Amino acid sequence: MSDPIDYPEDQLHMLRHMLGINVTDRANPNEYRDYAACNPGDERMLALEAAGLVRCYRRATEGLDWWTTTDTGKSVARKSHRARLMPKKKRVYRAYLRMLDVDPDTTFKQFITDPAFAEARDV
Repeated sequence: MSDPIDYPEDQLHMLRHMLGINVTDRANPNEYRDYAACNPGDERMLALEAAGLVRCYRRATEGLDWWTTTDTGKSVARKSHRARLMPKKKRVYRAYLRMLDVDPDTTFKQFITDPAFAEARDV
């Protein structure tokens, strides 16, 4: 299995982007897509294809090539996501800040101790 350290950051960024997991504040982000549309001949995508991390499934449709990740590409993207993940304390605090948009009267102490917020703290 390939190690993310073997690839340039711009390629790893593209793999994470293709899966929708290019975030640092969630340990297990939802992979809500698996595609990218790029200009034909995009060097980054051709390099990823040569490494076996992506494959082109539609060429030059509406002027773009459409790509999807391979199983190896998904694995590399997930590993690189975990490597850039923020520490748990920062992720929990960010979750608290996001929650304040919904309930601005909740204190941080309430957020970290109240069982009602357990799911929101699981980041």
